[in-house]
Amino acid sequence: MSSAGSDASNVSVALELFRFFEEMTRLKEAKDFLSVDRYDTVRWFAELPDHPAVRSEFGEEDLDLSSRVLRVDRVDKVDPPQPPAQLVPWLTGYRRGDADSTPQLLRVREVPGTQGEEDDEGESDDAEPELYRIEDFPEIEQRNAEWIPRWQMWAEEERRNRPVRDLYAQLAKIERQVSVTPEEWDLVVGVGLLTCRSQAADDTDLAGEAAVDDVKRHVFVFPATVELDETAGTYEVSLDEALEPFRLELDMVARDLWPTRDQQETIKARIANEVGHPLERGGMLGVLDQLVTVLTDPEARLDQRVEPPSTDEITVTLTVQPSPALIFRRRPRAAKLEYFRTVIEQLTELEEQGGDLPNGLARFLGAAAHEQAVTGDTDAAEESGESSYSVDETYLPLRANDEQLRIVKSVDRKDLTVVQGPPGTGKTHTIANLLGHLLASGKRVLITAQKDQALQEVRGKLPDELRDLCVYIPPRGRGSSQLARSASVYLEKKDDHDPGRYERERSELEEMIPTLLEAKATATAGLLRARQWESRVEEVEGGYEGTPGAIAGRIASESGDYGWVLPYLADLDVDVPSNNEALEFLSLVRDPEIPEHQVEAAKRLPDGLETRFCHPDQFHNTVNAFTAATVAAEANEHLRQDPLVTHLQGHTSHQLGGIEETALKIANALRQRLAAQESWLVAAHSDLLAGNNIQWEGRATRVESALAEARQHLGRIGSSTIKSDDPTPRRFREQAEAFKAYLERGGRLRRLFRVPEPVRDAEELLAAVRVDDHPPKSPKSLEKFLAWLEVNRRIEMIRDHWPDGFPEYEENTPEEVLDWHDFKLKQLRVLIDDLRSVEIFRDQLDRLTIPQPVFDQPEKVEHYATVAQAVRSFQAVDLALRPLEELSESLGVELREADSPRALTDLFTAVNDKNPTEYRENYRRLQLLEEVRTRIERRNKLGAVLTGASPKLVQDIMEDPSEAWDIRLGAFTAAAAWCSARQWVSSPPDDSDQLRADLDDASEQLKKTRSSLIANLAWDKAMSTLTHDHLSSLTAYDQARRSVGAGTGKYAATRRRQAQRALSQCRGAISAWVAALSQLFEDMPPEPGMFDVVIIDEASQAGVEASILHYLAPTVIVIGDDKQVAPTNISVNVQDLMSLVNNYLSGIAENLRTIYTRREASFFDQAKLRSLPITLREHFRCVPEIIQFSNEQFYKPEGKSLIPLRQTGTDRLPPLPHNYVENGYRKGMLNPPEADAVVEAVYQCVNDPAYTREDSDVPEPMSMGVISLLGAAQARLIEGMLLERLGEAEYRARDLRCGTAEVFQGAERDVIFLSMVAAPTGVKEDGVTPSRYAATTDAAAGRRFNVACSRAKDQMWLFHSLEIGNLGNSNDLRLKLLQFYLNQATDPETSESTLVSEDVKEAPFDSLFEQRVHNEIVKKGYQVVPQWEIHGKRIDLAVVGAHDRLAVECDGAHYFQSQQSRQAEYERQLALERIGLRFFRILESAFYLDREEALAPLWPMLYEQGIYSRAEQAQLAVPQGTQIQSISEIQDRLDEILDLFGSGEPADRLELIREREHLRTRQDELLAAEHQTPPVQRTNRTQPSRSARRRNYRIRYETEQICNQCNLARRPTHFGDPTDPQCPESRSDCPLLKEVLDESVNPTLVHEGTSGEPDGSISDFPEFGRQPYTEWTAPSSPFPEIEETSEGTARAISGLVDIVSVEGPITGKRLYALYVRATGVQRVTRPKRSVLNRATARAVRDGLLVEDDPLNETGQATKTFRLPNQPEVVVRDLGSRGIHDLPPAEVAELMVNLDRSGSTDELFRAVLHWYELTRLTQQTEARLQQIFDRLVQPPG
Repeated sequence: MSSAGSDASNVSVALELFRFFEEMTRLKEAKDFLSVDRYDTVRWFAELPDHPAVRSEFGEEDLDLSSRVLRVDRVDKVDPPQPPAQLVPWLTGYRRGDADSTPQLLRVREVPGTQGEEDDEGESDDAEPELYRIEDFPEIEQRNAEWIPRWQMWAEEERRNRPVRDLYAQLAKIERQVSVTPEEWDLVVGVGLLTCRSQAADDTDLAGEAAVDDVKRHVFVFPATVELDETAGTYEVSLDEALEPFRLELDMVARDLWPTRDQQETIKARIANEVGHPLERGGMLGVLDQLVTVLTDPEARLDQRVEPPSTDEITVTLTVQPSPALIFRRRPRAAKLEYFRTVIEQLTELEEQGGDLPNGLARFLGAAAHEQAVTGDTDAAEESGESSYSVDETYLPLRANDEQLRIVKSVDRKDLTVVQGPPGTGKTHTIANLLGHLLASGKRVLITAQKDQALQEVRGKLPDELRDLCVYIPPRGRGSSQLARSASVYLEKKDDHDPGRYERERSELEEMIPTLLEAKATATAGLLRARQWESRVEEVEGGYEGTPGAIAGRIASESGDYGWVLPYLADLDVDVPSNNEALEFLSLVRDPEIPEHQVEAAKRLPDGLETRFCHPDQFHNTVNAFTAATVAAEANEHLRQDPLVTHLQGHTSHQLGGIEETALKIANALRQRLAAQESWLVAAHSDLLAGNNIQWEGRATRVESALAEARQHLGRIGSSTIKSDDPTPRRFREQAEAFKAYLERGGRLRRLFRVPEPVRDAEELLAAVRVDDHPPKSPKSLEKFLAWLEVNRRIEMIRDHWPDGFPEYEENTPEEVLDWHDFKLKQLRVLIDDLRSVEIFRDQLDRLTIPQPVFDQPEKVEHYATVAQAVRSFQAVDLALRPLEELSESLGVELREADSPRALTDLFTAVNDKNPTEYRENYRRLQLLEEVRTRIERRNKLGAVLTGASPKLVQDIMEDPSEAWDIRLGAFTAAAAWCSARQWVSSPPDDSDQLRADLDDASEQLKKTRSSLIANLAWDKAMSTLTHDHLSSLTAYDQARRSVGAGTGKYAATRRRQAQRALSQCRGAISAWVAALSQLFEDMPPEPGMFDVVIIDEASQAGVEASILHYLAPTVIVIGDDKQVAPTNISVNVQDLMSLVNNYLSGIAENLRTIYTRREASFFDQAKLRSLPITLREHFRCVPEIIQFSNEQFYKPEGKSLIPLRQTGTDRLPPLPHNYVENGYRKGMLNPPEADAVVEAVYQCVNDPAYTREDSDVPEPMSMGVISLLGAAQARLIEGMLLERLGEAEYRARDLRCGTAEVFQGAERDVIFLSMVAAPTGVKEDGVTPSRYAATTDAAAGRRFNVACSRAKDQMWLFHSLEIGNLGNSNDLRLKLLQFYLNQATDPETSESTLVSEDVKEAPFDSLFEQRVHNEIVKKGYQVVPQWEIHGKRIDLAVVGAHDRLAVECDGAHYFQSQQSRQAEYERQLALERIGLRFFRILESAFYLDREEALAPLWPMLYEQGIYSRAEQAQLAVPQGTQIQSISEIQDRLDEILDLFGSGEPADRLELIREREHLRTRQDELLAAEHQTPPVQRTNRTQPSRSARRRNYRIRYETEQICNQCNLARRPTHFGDPTDPQCPESRSDCPLLKEVLDESVNPTLVHEGTSGEPDGSISDFPEFGRQPYTEWTAPSSPFPEIEETSEGTARAISGLVDIVSVEGPITGKRLYALYVRATGVQRVTRPKRSVLNRATARAVRDGLLVEDDPLNETGQATKTFRLPNQPEVVVRDLGSRGIHDLPPAEVAELMVNLDRSGSTDELFRAVLHWYELTRLTQQTEARLQQIFDRLVQPPG
């Protein structure tokens, strides 16, 4: 295709290809909606909740682009006030927690009645309900009146808060979705709502849109971000600092209505120059007016309303109005379509001009070029795995394996390189290596992917020197890119660029490489000689002959193991105590309580303390009882002189209680009589009170009997209704009985031609009576009528039984009449029972010879109850005092004996003072003295036994009972049998340790040299290719960005727009870009050959339209995996797709064209057709057990078996737990029981400490994810349940994500929970149709399972409702996964290592030498795995720790028999060291010569690797350190350590930390010994109380000034604390401080010189005055970007310490802000805050910073940080700080020194006056009030 015709043909083919991509995009991707009503979330700013928690800039003036769009505070839901229990049954319309409900009181409440008696057949009458009326329950209305206002107040507040919570929840959901798949979602602020009634569109963009949709879309959209301020719990929405700050969207209307391109650019320029912020009041009206003018519709109009229009208000007239809204939507396809259109236009122009295709696209379309690229002699070697490259021949910044070297080689030779990267095989590492190599070659590179999450870590993998050459563009809504920082660095590098200097440096580096390679070779040869020496046979003095190992073995067999015991047990014939007895003696010697209490314990202690004297709890209860009785008696003191007291006080409490109860009952009955309204009740009450109760009881009995009979007859009627037209229906009784008898005999109602006589006799009955609306023509209905007559007769009888004056009841139904009489009967019964108590009370008083009251007035009767209660309270005081007096008497008897301990005297005093606290303390003191006496006796007894064996041993233990004795005495009996000596023999000729150190040093120097060389080449070529236009754009951008400043001011918006325009022109200056495909389409207009190389990751997720990358660059590197999730386009019709292929792709070869007809075809599939892939096989992510499933199912069958390289320790999670959900079932695409099980498991794991990493600087929660194996609905269900169960904070802390395999591709988590969802039973979405289980065997399912089962790093749970028996298809992936889980073998590495024989060879060891080394390591308490297999190779021994492992190779005589074997062993070690495995090699001769010395270097290596023995795991050993004896020497060394920390990252950081802690402990011991006080317990140090801090603020400066002048003084941890023993002079006795400390006792001390002036003058304190605020200045070179890596944390620590050294003490809020700004960023985002939190925590832990938290608040914002040598408080000028940036202690210090005689408002204004501020805002006042209340105001 070299001819002009061929070129023109290729351009034509390319045009058709991109037209195909355009149409395929329309076919595959969701159409852009015409109306915002179709978007996921739309919040109109005009309709935001009017609430203090919602703050928007909408409608404000003078806004700029840094202004927040929206801020929503968290508003917690408040539980409603609960109604009293008695009130609940009376409420109607009340729903708990529903603020919209309207609770009201029922006027009448029906209560189920009691059940009637059973008849002979076991049946009972129906219970009759009872009616309660509210008028009879006044207390209910009272309780309702008390409760309803509180409920209404809550409901009003709840209705006000609910919309805010809904808005907050929406923002939380948006933030989560954007964080998971940012490339799929778009968060924008829309302004300029364009509306018109639905109409046909001429443009093809609108083809197929629903005709019913009106046009309702915003014309201008401004990308926005949403972030959570975790400290405040506030969501903030801001405009995104994107390359393109806004977009003009017109695709919702026909293209012929659009303005021209020039008109569009004019409008965009006007926004950039005139609009400060899209929400500014009136800011966009002028732009919208101009837009309406240039639209081609002459009837288009501008509406200035900000409210959204209703559906009825939308007309056919095209209308534009501001109506700003916050919109969350799927990312529109318009940008992608526009990208293809632009390429098509460029190719069309190229075709018209007769130009050539870009090289990359030409090769992509040309078969000949393709064949040339993939054939040749070198390819066979390449694909066979052989590589002619070595690490030292390529410019790779990171270590590389063979596959990565082959990839580099392919990239250098071919235009297309395809890499298959199975899960976790280091694709990011590979890309970083490629990027370094390409940058060193001067290439312009684009790294892209379908999803952003695959790209986020690429830039961080690069060395620091190369990082600024690469810019990552996050998706919109995720913050700004690093272009701002890179632009500054580019300018600095350009200013400093000297090609000659770069060339000289490069020459020096290139000259160093051969020297370093030679040093490596020399060290390697020496190591091989040292190992060879082990195989030589030697003869030495003393008759020892053989290999060095054999000779050393003979010497070692004559040695003993317990040399420490020799000085103590010279005579082995003596009896020695047991191990337990020796350890018991040691523990008693160490007992700190014996020396403290032995003097008091020797005194006379009372016998039977616990039996003779009451327990403290009993004493406490007794005192409480006495106090309560005294209070009650005092309340009744006014009744003591009542005459009735004399009659009552002689009786028992029980008798008095009976009098009280009966009197109250009678009084209540009397009150009822007085309140009675019915005359018959008044009469009954009077008769019964007079004792005439027989008449009323008889009447009640008769009524009750009649009621029972009536209800019995009523039961015969049942539910039937009976009516009679005759007023005297009883006259029909005889007719009814006769008629009933006739019918029961079988009589008929009618005979032939005549009516029977009985029927004629009943005609009157049948005419007048109706049973259930029918004449009674059956025996059953006649029976009911007769029963009805009996009921009415009984009712008449009941009326006759009641007395005159009984109220009449309006008759309705018989049942209601009976209920009425039953109610009245109950009233009478209650009255009779109540007044019967009068006789009982009279008899009671007569028996007790107590005068009787007059029973006509309730007050007189109630007086008896009151006096009885008072007498009982008087008696209770005497009763409660009696046990206290008895206890006091017993203690007094004990104290008469001589030599009693002080605690006994104090106990006696506590009893007499009735002080439970003092009693408890002294009781415990006596118990402790008894225990100490027992311990002393036991210690003396054991000491006598041990002295008999070795007096020196007892003497040494008593003098120094150190921890070393625990191990020694624990094996004391074994050590007593040991007596031998060892001798030393010759040593090897080569020092293996030194040679290894030389090799490591040469390798490290080589790595740094090559890294420097790569950086030199990359920057030199980048600067050399920087054009004048690029330099001008960078300079313009940097100047514009700096002029923006804080982002406020009159011209801030214009300058920010200028910076953004310049920013877009800087693209060509940057060497490497990292951006998702969506960002490429939106932010980088296409240009042919705009990059030299494009790398696309996760290409199996990208569609074939990603072929456009060949247009952008001549070389493309495709990285993906066809075994992982591919594009899903199920909704696309295959026939439609084939039609497109036939219409557009006829010019492409048939074998290449077929790929485009597949719906699931990916860019990776297409690339494989043009180049054979290179497969990455080393797997780094998952523990081997987890990746085994994917390996066995998807990669091994194709000969691409993965090699697991992840190293783990023993302290790891079980890799593959599973949970069978027995009750699981399908409900549509959900399995609710399985979801419940997953949520419960996640909750348990979150609360399990095992799921928090403790080996980092700050405890780090393990990340988690939930993957549904069947649809997204289950994932969404689980997500909602987890958010509710865990809360938002924990959800974020765990980086939890719930989704399908598609969502998780490219991501990883520490722990994954798989939900299989499928179940043997269930229904479909309709809730009716049974769901059918189908086997999962297709390729798409395999890709999903592969992704799902390869995301977990440490643990992968499986939740399943299916069992193996439910799955019949052997190819079903669910069956295979279940079998995989159920067939897991036990992990041998988790079991404890045991000793093996040292004389008989055992499997799997290769030699006795290995077995003996194994035993020595195991004896130290380590876990050891013999013959550990990794990377297809075996290691002699692997020492396994909680999180890591170390390889131990035993070099003995059986190794290294040939030069080839020695070389192979060395290369094997190099390969394993590349993946991070560390080696320790031990020579056989050295081991047998002295096992301890040979293994001595191993222990610090293990400790450094974090591999600890069992003893070290329990407690890290404290180093002995330098034997420093004086306080001043210790302080000097502590200062040296601090300097070492400040100078950088010391290699021996851990040892320095341990030495520092040891020195500080020793320092405290020396100080304590000097002052005879206990040493400070540093691990339990706490902050002083608030009251102590308030007092200390007053004396802070006096003590500081005095102590700073004292040579012996040390800076106190808590200033002015007289209990702090750190000062060499006891602070309370120091004559210099005595006056100050005496004054500090008075909290209201006012110093002389206090002016009391209202303007806030300062008290005349020594040395107190305004100090200038020294501000930290950022360095000219920006700080490195904040990264979530260990290196990033270390760099952050350095920068933070630098800032604090200038501005400390400084608040965390200001500290973080200064640091972030120094990196070139303005805002502290959540990821940056997380890194800085870890950095400050680590700096505090390491002693580099001191953290103060006087307000005890959460978060770092209000905490104060300072250097250890900086004072805790310094009052300074305000400087550039805001009032909220001031450390709380500084403000408090100022407050206590200001005049506080006035109000707090005056004080706060005085503080502002001091800082030269004037405005006391509400927030400022709240902050000052908080400081005043907590730190300044005296308690009480």
